[in-house]
Amino acid sequence: MRFVSTLTTDAKTITNPTWTQVEREVNALDARTRTLVMLAPSPPKGPPEGDHHLAIGGGADGRFVVYTTEDNSNFWNLTDVHKRADDRKVRMVVGGQEGEYQEAQLVSLGVALAAARRYMEDGQRAPELNWSEG
Repeated sequence: MRFVSTLTTDAKTITNPTWTQVEREVNALDARTRTLVMLAPSPPKGPPEGDHHLAIGGGADGRFVVYTTEDNSNFWNLTDVHKRADDRKVRMVVGGQEGEYQEAQLVSLGVALAAARRYMEDGQRAPELNWSEG
């Protein structure tokens, strides 16, 4: 059984999404009108009772912000290991709000999809990817 039971975007919620639907919604992110895709399990871990989820935002210029949390207090951000020393900030719309993100937090579409695929299967962070707490 898949871990994810809902896919929520800026405009809709899909119950029991397929991988094809998740991939399509992530590919549609443009950091303007489509700015967030959230994957969550069913309650009690997922909304509305719980806070376990993975979010993918942005999409401008093929760059995405990805994080996951199990309790909405402690967060793990996906990072690009090749940019870790880069302190530059980039402005991007995520979740309908413009914010500043460190260059190292911006990952490629392929990396964002790899994180989503693993999370969809078992709710875990993909261990082959680079995550930083914070």
